[in-house]
Amino acid sequence: MSPGNSPAFKIFDASEGTYYDAVASEEIPWGNMGMDVIDSLSTIASIDYCLYLHSGANLISLYGLPEDASVSNIMFVLNDIATGIVGEGEAANNHPVYGWVGSLDTLSANSGYWVIVNEESSFCINDALPTDPAIEYDLHSGSNLISFPSEGSVDIGSGLPEDIESSVIGIIGEGEAANNNPVFGWVGSMAEFSGGEGYWLITTEDISFSFDLGSLVREKNDASIALAYPEGYEVKQSTRQAFYFIDNIQSIDDGWIMAYNGSTLVGARQWTGEVIDVPVMGNDGNSYSEGYLQIGEIPQFKYLDNTTGRLTDLYSNNTPEWGNNAIFMIGTLEERNVLPEKISLNAYPNPFNPVTTLSFAVPNEGMLQLSIYNISGQLMAELANEYRTAGNVEYIWDAGNHPSGVYLARLNINNTIYTQKLALIK
Repeated sequence: MSPGNSPAFKIFDASEGTYYDAVASEEIPWGNMGMDVIDSLSTIASIDYCLYLHSGANLISLYGLPEDASVSNIMFVLNDIATGIVGEGEAANNHPVYGWVGSLDTLSANSGYWVIVNEESSFCINDALPTDPAIEYDLHSGSNLISFPSEGSVDIGSGLPEDIESSVIGIIGEGEAANNNPVFGWVGSMAEFSGGEGYWLITTEDISFSFDLGSLVREKNDASIALAYPEGYEVKQSTRQAFYFIDNIQSIDDGWIMAYNGSTLVGARQWTGEVIDVPVMGNDGNSYSEGYLQIGEIPQFKYLDNTTGRLTDLYSNNTPEWGNNAIFMIGTLEERNVLPEKISLNAYPNPFNPVTTLSFAVPNEGMLQLSIYNISGQLMAELANEYRTAGNVEYIWDAGNHPSGVYLARLNINNTIYTQKLALIK
């Protein structure tokens, strides 16, 4: 020691034969021949931290808990906006009269949780005791909802000990996933574990492990949201989700792969020519998941062209039935230009500024007229008035000379009318 330096302390637990880092109640610099008194040593110093929550379902974990880890105490700061919290096989509901009720009454440092809020917020934890980075996780065969015990991040391959990595076949986060491919290693949108986020680890057997944090990068969580979608489309995160891995789409290099349940968009992932995992949302009983998939239903995949906004059906030889926390490998998707029996008038983007593309398929040849009207019924533009053979049709409307507002596209094919609302936002 040199004068002015402060010593570091450790506490030895003889019962376990383990040394723990200790924090002194006072920091007293060293001085030769000095004699100082420190009131106490503690193995843990309290921390304060905040997690960003978006509206809807957020998959989180807490890398530090206060002494009172009850749901009612920790969730108190979110009482006005939180509707529920869901763990693995347990949950609590924010009842307007009785407060937090349900089987989940105390939060654990080992577990991840879905926190459901009706508006975005910062979820702040004060005077928390940090989780021991060496905490051990006991996993059963199947899906396990766990935490990540530290602030910062670590790559999947580095964070999982080598002796258990082969037993973990997949990892699911919020709107992201990774599959343990025997040839290519970890593939998918998820590349790392991050503090403040929860994860489903899918294992083939019962295992116990602790994260290897030797390569931990101590950077603050950037609060990124894994669930993404193109402009003009929106998917709400559900607490129930599955992932369909796609490694090839014939004749398509880029764009978006969209997942639908009937007419309801349930997932999207940008296609860049490499293996991707398309998140497909399921119905979890909340209003935001209305129309989402139920167990046993099969999603329909479509290709969204970035340039034209045109949607085309994609097919595989065998698309598995949807299941919660499932990872499916469907390999190759194929585009087929099959004309629908019913005409659907689509606009992309919508809302738009100032150009949008109107597209539809003509199942039978005949006359068509495509016009744009304002909300008062005045004709703004006539995009087409012509005879067309069967096929896919696109028209572009440039509304640069029109004010912001709601407009109506009106399509007349062989005296049958189809309409689509358009929102111009400048």
